[in-house]
Amino acid sequence: MKQKRDLFRVNIHRPGRLRRGTETVVCEITELTPYGVGLKTDLPMARGETVELEFDLAKRCPICCLLVMTHVTPPNVGGRITAISLEHQKHITRFIEQQAAVNLTAL
Repeated sequence: MKQKRDLFRVNIHRPGRLRRGTETVVCEITELTPYGVGLKTDLPMARGETVELEFDLAKRCPICCLLVMTHVTPPNVGGRITAISLEHQKHITRFIEQQAAVNLTAL
């Protein structure tokens, strides 16, 4: 039996930049959890590959993290956050909590 996910997943649309070595490409962030990111990109990726992601979560709130790709179905890919500063992690957690509160009170 599959284990049920206990995370609140936020659908967002933010432009971002992926960096792999010296190669940098644009992407679109489509999903966000406290532990991972879903995105669209034209960059060919492989499961298990590590890339650096930069995007603005909100105005004047840049996020930079490392992702290990966990699923790859071009152009959609997703990865687990493996390295992020404590400050950036707090921004993501606060953003998701705010989105959850708004969505749950609107029901």
